[in-house]
Amino acid sequence: MPGALIVQQILDPRYFRARVEGLVVEAHCGVTDEERAQLQSLRVDLDYSYGAGEGDDLSGTVDYGAIIEDIAGLVEREEFRLLETGARMVGEHVLDRFQAVWKVNVTVTKLRVPVARAVSGVSVEATFRR
Repeated sequence: MPGALIVQQILDPRYFRARVEGLVVEAHCGVTDEERAQLQSLRVDLDYSYGAGEGDDLSGTVDYGAIIEDIAGLVEREEFRLLETGARMVGEHVLDRFQAVWKVNVTVTKLRVPVARAVSGVSVEATFRR
């Protein structure tokens, strides 16, 4: 029963929630060829739930430094048109690479938006679960 598992994970002190906020990466992202030809600044925010062991050792938890470097490397080496594609790439990668993570919320924000109006960014957000 999936609902019971989620309640157990919320109440169990071995389950934690962490956030990576404001990871800025330079990516080839955009609908037009001109946008993708130049690096675009994207901000990636993650909010993830995971299980951790009782000890005080990094091997018993999720290494946020590894998540940061993995995600930065992934987004910087791939080329994609849509922010939704970038968010999907990141969410699926976190679940594939970090087995202790059972849910991740990903927000990808394009910081320089090619529109006539002044905006501080445009974001997409998605949640991925095991």
